[in-house]
Amino acid sequence: MIPTSNGFLFVNYNDILHVEGYDGYTKIHLENSSEIVSSYNIGKFEKNGTQSFLQMS
Repeated sequence: MIPTSNGFLFVNYNDILHVEGYDGYTKIHLENSSEIVSSYNIGKFEKNGTQSFLQMS
């Protein structure tokens, strides 16, 4: 479940290619070439996630 400015979206974890963290929000890139901008920062996903993320700088 991903919070956005328009409510919540349900996304299959396997459909996520990568995420980018910005000040106060996260851009999520999906397998179908679409993007979702979440109102959560990336730290919130890391803290609440059940799946692990590989962080790249």
